[in-house]
Amino acid sequence: MNNDDDFRSVDSEENTDRLSVVGLLLKEQRRRLNLSQRELSVRLKISATHLSNIENGKVNFSVMTFMSIIDELNKAFCEFHGIKLQKQKIPAEVGRLIIDRDLRERRLIVEEYMEKMRETQIQ
Repeated sequence: MNNDDDFRSVDSEENTDRLSVVGLLLKEQRRRLNLSQRELSVRLKISATHLSNIENGKVNFSVMTFMSIIDELNKAFCEFHGIKLQKQKIPAEVGRLIIDRDLRERRLIVEEYMEKMRETQIQ
């Protein structure tokens, strides 16, 4: 599987659960940063409807889309807290790490990555 693959699973119920959890995490972080769906969708160059569908677990999305969302949320976090953002891309390793993991592990990896990014930016 390469980093352009999506979060699809053989079992559609499991896939729906995964998408719902990932979408909920993204939505929670967006709201913490006081970003509207419209604002984030403009930054991502996707429609607000598509972002809404991602946040509500209604559509599959690529790992690259996921990484782009995380990158924009990281930028918004830094803007929100007045932290000067150093230019950096989300490592492809993060995308590769979550592909072959179960739902709980994916959530932990994403949360750990976001926390490390926050700590790095604050120091």
